[in-house]
Amino acid sequence: MCYKIFGFVLWMVVFSGVSLAQNNNKDFRSLTGEARYFFDNELYIQALPYYLEAEKKNPGDKEINLNIGICYLNSNDKKKKALPFLQYASKQSDISPEAYYYLGRALHINYEFDLAITSFNTFIEKVPEKGNEEFVKDVRRQIRMCENAKEFIDKPVNVIIQNLGPEINSPFPDYVPVISADESVLIFTSRRPGSTGNKKDIFDKKYYEDIYMSTKVDTVWGAPVSIGSPINTEKHDATVGLSADGQQLYIYRLGDIYYCNLIGDQWSEPTLFASDVNTRMWEPSASVSADGNIFYFSSDRKGGFGKRDIWRVKKLPDGEWSFAQNLGPTINTDQDEDGPFIHPSGRTIYFSSNGHKSMGGFDIFSSDLTETGDWGEPINIGYPVNTPDDDIYFVLSAEGKHGYFSSVRDDSYGEKDIYMITFPEVSIPLTVMRGYIHGANKVPIGARIIVTDNETGELVGVFKSNKATGKYIIILPPGRDYNFTVEGKGADEYLFYSKNINIPDQSEFKVIEDSIVIKEIKVGAKTVLRNLFFDTDKSNLRPTSRVELDRIFRLLQDNQNIKIEISGHTDDVGSKKYNQRLSEKRANAVVEYIYERGISKNRLVAKGYGKMKPIEDNSTEEGRQQNRRTELKIIEINEDGDFKPDSSAHNVIYRIQIAIGKQLLPPDHKSFKGVQGVEADENNGDIIKYVAGKFGEYEAASNFRNQIKTKNGILDCFIVAYQGEKRISITEAKRLTTKY
Repeated sequence: MCYKIFGFVLWMVVFSGVSLAQNNNKDFRSLTGEARYFFDNELYIQALPYYLEAEKKNPGDKEINLNIGICYLNSNDKKKKALPFLQYASKQSDISPEAYYYLGRALHINYEFDLAITSFNTFIEKVPEKGNEEFVKDVRRQIRMCENAKEFIDKPVNVIIQNLGPEINSPFPDYVPVISADESVLIFTSRRPGSTGNKKDIFDKKYYEDIYMSTKVDTVWGAPVSIGSPINTEKHDATVGLSADGQQLYIYRLGDIYYCNLIGDQWSEPTLFASDVNTRMWEPSASVSADGNIFYFSSDRKGGFGKRDIWRVKKLPDGEWSFAQNLGPTINTDQDEDGPFIHPSGRTIYFSSNGHKSMGGFDIFSSDLTETGDWGEPINIGYPVNTPDDDIYFVLSAEGKHGYFSSVRDDSYGEKDIYMITFPEVSIPLTVMRGYIHGANKVPIGARIIVTDNETGELVGVFKSNKATGKYIIILPPGRDYNFTVEGKGADEYLFYSKNINIPDQSEFKVIEDSIVIKEIKVGAKTVLRNLFFDTDKSNLRPTSRVELDRIFRLLQDNQNIKIEISGHTDDVGSKKYNQRLSEKRANAVVEYIYERGISKNRLVAKGYGKMKPIEDNSTEEGRQQNRRTELKIIEINEDGDFKPDSSAHNVIYRIQIAIGKQLLPPDHKSFKGVQGVEADENNGDIIKYVAGKFGEYEAASNFRNQIKTKNGILDCFIVAYQGEKRISITEAKRLTTKY
């Protein structure tokens, strides 16, 4: 933070000349000359030792004492030392009025708020407001900060603040902590010896920034280790943010933001964040929402409300990022806002500001999302978290019990230290689901986890487990019914795993531990379809089953060589005959839906087993609930290739044409709007025709076409027919299928 006032600098240079004229000591002149060079270039830390040495040679020099005070005020960890020098200077005759301004700052930082206000008012009395409007405006802001500090200190918040100790903090600067949502990983920036290259910055003579990582064992943070190459280099590399699951790290280099992915146990090469985030201006900090869809960052670009503002970009349906949008004047002021952190709940954003109701420097604030989708009025999180000095880069665990931030305090080991705050009375109503995903023989799987809202069909998020450990972490806000589906490395390798997670509105934090084993696609493999819902004692599929039904359809679309059995099961309540009939009807309802979507019936078998195959004890309600289920089982795999459609003797299949073009596009291109199984028909000269689906019956193809129109929004799609690889007319196709 820079405190130098331009008008004062001119005054200081003139009077320093007088001091030099009165002292012919060559060493003194040399010291003050060096000091003035650094001071005029705002290199206060470099100027300080020269001024201190000069003060020893000429004790009592008021200008030197004043400049020493200013240098200390511009340090990170020695601001309090400015006070005696500024007190002495302000008592001398003919001292510049600006001395009272700096004295006020020093008194403020030393918790002498009333004396600071008096000193600030003295400055206002001695300096004419005309021509000094900006100076006076800033001084009035300093007075308000002193008044705020008195108010906050009178009403301290109930927290416990702990220095993370010498295991994490060093005698050197340690700052910008970021954590995974479950507090298992802590990553931070440090300027300690042993950095990559072990070199020092030529400007501030400190070691270049490197990134370090610590993992928690039980409740204790382990010794930090360098995150290593390719993230750390011989220049500055600093932490910015971390995804909730700890698998995507955001770093700062040369004014821009980069991201790195954790692939197994190795971090990827940093990649410059695309879209509208990085500019020629300064983007120093960022945070990403738990679902990965909103990225918040600070920037001093044009178009803001002050100096540094907080902005955001949103992920679009095609996976690209939107243009940057300013969070608006409720969050941003005419001063600086920095260090945004969006809590995993997505409902609260934390940031630091020296423009809102601060008690001095940067204070940490929180803002909650309102029912209208706007951010509410920011609230200072209070003393003793916030102090008259800078308190910044705050992050909070998913539970809300522990926060971490950077600060300079009396018990700091180095210039900046990392502190942990415990909030004894806080429990955020949120569910964290975590565990491990394995395949056969407990081999970790890097699986895709798809979370969907059963009620709306909305995709909540797509997540990944770590391929080296199988670990996953997912944040689930309350008040929703979730379809939780795990897919293996490829849709043709593993059978999907399905789980229903209904989270009602809750008042406290909850953790669901679930380690999952997914099965390879082979004959006999089966999975319980936990997200199929029927009306009580009926076979009517509820609308909330649609997500699961579509998952079954995609499994069969992606694996044309498998045949499945859908089986219905009941508990032991009711007669054997009733349960048998109900289970058969429910299995048939599922098969009929899949058939109507376009899957040939010769790949589908429906069976009801009634109460004959329980998987849990029927003596408990929980056991009976587990036994009331629908299962999918692979009963045949055609090793010679895809299953032929029902009327396969004619070798005719129906497909849906969804697009044409001259450029070969990947099957997941945004132009196809999410249609599964898209293939390119290149047997048309320069024109490429894109088709999807394979059906032996025209009716099944028609059902699939209607689904593409309504669900995917491709209104001009139509049915085409092939005999082998040759396209034929629909009339000819129907004639051939009728013949056979």
